Amino acid sequence: RVVFDHEGRQLLNVEATTEPGAVSTFSVAAKKRRGVFRIEIGQHIGCWRMGTHNNSWHEALRQCAPIWGYRDLNTDGKRTGDLKDIGQGVNQHSTSRTMNPTRVGGYSAGCLVGRNWAEHVAFIRLIKTDARYVADRSFRFSATVIDTSDFAKPLL
Repeated sequence: RVVFDHEGRQLLNVEATTEPGAVSTFSVAAKKRRGVFRIEIGQHIGCWRMGTHNNSWHEALRQCAPIWGYRDLNTDGKRTGDLKDIGQGVNQHSTSRTMNPTRVGGYSAGCLVGRNWAEHVAFIRLIKTDARYVADRSFRFSATVIDTSDFAKPLL
């Protein structure tokens, strides 16, 4: 998760993932939905509002608009050739107050998940200072999902 201000200054840079965990990828529920959801690479404009994850105490950005992605029915961990679909419940949340897991595990079935709880809390606190949110508590947040393999490619 990287957050920039309106002048392009980096305000936060913490570990997070959009990858669903193996628990969700190989679940019966995923098979029934034609595969676990993997969010589309690119911009998702106005898709989240401040709220809670799964109607719990866990403060998060909660999906409020259609989010496109792919159904990984063949469980290969790739989007290529997969069915394009709209995800449901694609929130931006964290893992656990008491753990700093090394694997995604059951923490994601297609959500955007921050690994470290304290960093997630810092993320939520920071985005709540956005002037647009301060002025309108129903403000819709956007995100850009970047394929990290692009960072390994040499610039020519």
